[in-house]
Amino acid sequence: MEKHRTNSPLWLAWLDFAGGYAVVSKAPKDYAIVAVGVLPVAVLIAAAAISDVQKRRSLLSGPVMVWPGNISYAFHLLHFFAIQVVLHVIGLGFRATNLSSVGFVLGSLAVSVVAAWALYEPVEKPMMRRFATRRRGEGQPSAVVRS
Repeated sequence: MEKHRTNSPLWLAWLDFAGGYAVVSKAPKDYAIVAVGVLPVAVLIAAAAISDVQKRRSLLSGPVMVWPGNISYAFHLLHFFAIQVVLHVIGLGFRATNLSSVGFVLGSLAVSVVAAWALYEPVEKPMMRRFATRRRGEGQPSAVVRS
């Protein structure tokens, strides 16, 4: 099986994504996300992955973007419970206004991020060091866990 690679720069994939976003907003509702939106997203994901494997520097490879990626699995596991905690703290009968809705979302996000970080550092990171194996070979990432 032949491998296909592209050397297209990541900025070109971002440009494609932006154009696709503009097209999605004009496409018929029933087809917008699936038929029109999936291709630019797929191209962006592939270009970002290739850029990462080839160790090219990009906005996505900096620590500001790597840290949320590291805690994202714990965030996924905990965000529902964080929302429930915030609902319990503010009370289930609160009247939603624009300001209170923004506060609810920001509060839930803050609780989720702190809880995810608190789970990632002492649990997930040591487990990855203990059980994850490094792959050898050309084009493979050099590390499993980034700090």
